[in-house]
Amino acid sequence: MEGDKEHPLVIGKFKNPHGFKNINMNNLGIQYANSNKSWMTSLIFKNWVERLNSKMSVENRKILLLLDNAPVHYFDGEFSNIELYFLPPKTTSKIQPIDQGIVHSFKSLYKKGMTRNLSM
Repeated sequence: MEGDKEHPLVIGKFKNPHGFKNINMNNLGIQYANSNKSWMTSLIFKNWVERLNSKMSVENRKILLLLDNAPVHYFDGEFSNIELYFLPPKTTSKIQPIDQGIVHSFKSLYKKGMTRNLSM
C-alpha cells in the first residue's frame, strides 16, 4: 500500500482539555497527548512510535520514518516494523521536509477544518 495516512498527533497542555469536555476525542480523527508546554517530549515520541510499530506489526508492514535531529527523537531501542532514518544535522531547510512550511500549512488547514466540523 502507498499513501496511507495516520491521524495527526496533537499535543496540548492539558490531559483533559476543557474545550473538549463533552466531546469524545477518539471521534475527532486525532491522536492526543499532553505536556506542560504543549511540546513534543521524548516520552510522547517514544509512545507514539511504539503504537505505530504495533499497528505496523499487526498489519505485517514495514515502514521508514524520516526524522529531523530534534533531541526528543533520539532514544535507545529498535522496532520490528519501523526503521528510523535521521536527516543530517544542521542541514538547510531545502532537505528538511518539516522546514518547508508543512507544519504551518498543516496547522492552518487543520484548524479551518476543525472549526468547520465543530460548528456543524
